[in-house]
Amino acid sequence: MPHRRFREILPLIAVGLAIEVLYLIAVVGPFSLLDHGKILVDLNSLTNGQPEATRAVAVGIVALFLFYGFALIFASDRAPGIAMVSLLGTTVFSFTMSFLYPVTANDVYTYVVQGYVAVFHGLNPLVDSPARAANDAFISYAGQWANTASPYGPLWVDVTRLVVEFSGRKIVTGILFLKFINAAAVVGSSVLLTRLVRRPAFAAVFFGWNPLVQIELVGNGHNDALMIFLLLAALTLSHDHRRALGAVFLTGSILTKYLTLGALPFFLLADVADQPGKLRLPRPDRVSDRLWRGLVRTVPVSLAALVTAAALFAPYWVGPSTVERVLAVDNNYLASPAALTILLVPDSQHWLTIARWALLAGVYGWLILRQLRGTIGEQGATFEGLFIMVLCAPHFAGWYLAVLVALAPLVGDGWSVARAAAFSVAASLTVPLWAFVWPAHSATMALLTFHAIIVPLTFGPPLLVGALSAVAKRRRLARETGNVDDRAVERILESA
Repeated sequence: MPHRRFREILPLIAVGLAIEVLYLIAVVGPFSLLDHGKILVDLNSLTNGQPEATRAVAVGIVALFLFYGFALIFASDRAPGIAMVSLLGTTVFSFTMSFLYPVTANDVYTYVVQGYVAVFHGLNPLVDSPARAANDAFISYAGQWANTASPYGPLWVDVTRLVVEFSGRKIVTGILFLKFINAAAVVGSSVLLTRLVRRPAFAAVFFGWNPLVQIELVGNGHNDALMIFLLLAALTLSHDHRRALGAVFLTGSILTKYLTLGALPFFLLADVADQPGKLRLPRPDRVSDRLWRGLVRTVPVSLAALVTAAALFAPYWVGPSTVERVLAVDNNYLASPAALTILLVPDSQHWLTIARWALLAGVYGWLILRQLRGTIGEQGATFEGLFIMVLCAPHFAGWYLAVLVALAPLVGDGWSVARAAAFSVAASLTVPLWAFVWPAHSATMALLTFHAIIVPLTFGPPLLVGALSAVAKRRRLARETGNVDDRAVERILESA
């Protein structure tokens, strides 16, 4: 029997070893943090812009996703031990990638600098730029962000301050500490996913083995890792009917990075329902009573969120200017459908802002109505809400997608999984274009031309999957509602 069980998990182990070899080649070879960590460079500089490097990086990314696809197939097996191998693989990959130089984004350096100026210069990173600490060479590690305050929340500032308390003026040590925190968050998120789904091994592999997750959250050290872990912790506590405590974790997620603010309406609405995430509207004479009782249940949840937010902001709050940097992010257009629109129609920025917010409001209103009617749950609404937020964002970066990769297995819908997977593959394939093609041709290629390539390549696949999903569900509904009653139709809509 033990021999048979080993044979069942052997394919997943073999694929995991192949992925680990590719990561080790990068970490031990040209992209070692220990070798290059004291200087600010990019992927193009690390490889001297060689054409062979472009091909090697592209082939490496494709190979990682191919092995990832095989891993998902093998992780679908329900054999004993598969889930353990899935989590072990995530742990090994995350530890290895902690030693990768942040090849496509130097944000992790800025994190350390922001913690540094708070600890050693007494500055408030939410309102003070690192450059205010004059005559300190350490500030140069913030690169282009030396003259801007932090766009992140106070909890992330607390984390960076704590890291700098231990690492002091050693930049590589500080980066390693932050990466270890992110690695632990990725592993922790994978563990939480195994608690929330019927196929724990698949969910753990889908998130923890995803190359975009490993490269961006651990390799590049983006704070989305902690944001996602706290969000999943909140959803887990909500699932266990410990919603006030869940509100504390959700607030922590939002005040790490504000993207998960988009999850808050659905989290609160779950308390309005008789059961978390659902409110089947009864007879009109009972609607007001049930809504009132639901709203009463939101009081401790809302208070927990408000108290947590007040406590986290207290050391840094200096009035409305505390969040000015966060609001300014909305004016940064790059690599997004909104950015392409502005390049195509130069005078469109003002009406485009209104159109973006109108689209967001419309989709959120539709999702809220569906949640109240019980045709979508809290987790599904959160996935769709954050998907439309990423789609409408003026500035796009690949690491924004990690939260969708984490949420997709919770939806219980194969189309959502396919959409998140397609999005992560497409965004990852643009890395060689940004790292090598754009630096080589930026002097002769218009930014509009490059965006006309990048934006459809990134957003086309997930939107296509979404369109196919809508068509498939519509056909299924038409096929299955021919001779069924209204209650059966409701069940079909809910499963869709």
